[in-house]
Amino acid sequence: MYFRRGMVELLAIKDFKSFSKNLDAIKKYGIASYIDFVEGIGKSFDLMSQLDFVRGVTFFQQESDGPLKVLEAMASREKLRALSINESSLGEKEIQQLTQLDMPSLRALDLHFNSLGDCLESLYRWPAASQLHWLNIDLNDFGGRHANITTEHILEFAGQKSLANLFSLSIAANSLAPIHMQAFSENAVMKRLTQLDLSSNPIEDDGIAAITKGGFKSLNILELSTTKITDEAVGLIAASSNMASLRRLNIGHNSKIGDPSLASIASSEYLGNLTHLNLARTGIGEAGAKALIDSETLVSMRHLNIGSAELSAPTLKALQKRYPRAVVKNPYD
Repeated sequence: MYFRRGMVELLAIKDFKSFSKNLDAIKKYGIASYIDFVEGIGKSFDLMSQLDFVRGVTFFQQESDGPLKVLEAMASREKLRALSINESSLGEKEIQQLTQLDMPSLRALDLHFNSLGDCLESLYRWPAASQLHWLNIDLNDFGGRHANITTEHILEFAGQKSLANLFSLSIAANSLAPIHMQAFSENAVMKRLTQLDLSSNPIEDDGIAAITKGGFKSLNILELSTTKITDEAVGLIAASSNMASLRRLNIGHNSKIGDPSLASIASSEYLGNLTHLNLARTGIGEAGAKALIDSETLVSMRHLNIGSAELSAPTLKALQKRYPRAVVKNPYD
């Protein structure tokens, strides 16, 4: 169980016996608004559909039609605000079934690690899409085997007015290329985003150039881990007034990022609001660390992950003194 403001907010169901035994109490007190089926069992699904107070549900590694049957039978489907169906082999058939359901209260949708392929059109034409604030479609092979077709679909997706209320988009690990970033930068819908996760896409420096010039003035969180970017891309971010709202920047796992990137960040007049900076598994060294130490603009830092950077003891001590309680040395992040 997970608590929010002293009340049980999320109930993780791992055992059918205990769930069924306590079902009456769960119904009576409505102790959890969000149900998480860590180990889904058909019987649990049937019982869960009877609960009329559920506002969010997560299905993980289920048979593709299992979650859809539960959703169709849910007593509180019209109240559902958050839905996650992860690693469940959803494809075109299942997405069409899903998008036929009426979910007027849905605000957050997580469909990461399925087989959506070319199903984007069905998603953004779903009436519920116009209400979404948060969307995660990571790991869905949008740019994989059908790269030529899906490139066109991604370009269409980027300009959909039906997504006008979206403020958070996670589209990591989908083989996105610089051309997709250009499409994002040319459409007002994408430029309203405050959170954008592009991790594990080969967008490279050209993709960053499109983003920094494209008017993404509202971005608070930008995830760029494993995107094949270099010091040039980080320099573009640091020099762009469009990035002035950034609070969290993740450029970890990019081996071609080194000390010049830290010099750019440390001296940027636009990145002074950064509170979180992830540099894990980059090529930072003594010079980059010293640039951070001497920075006059990075005054809000609360989390600075330097990964496994090999810094001398005096430099590490000075960095920790400059950013007390912020420096994290985590080689596995």
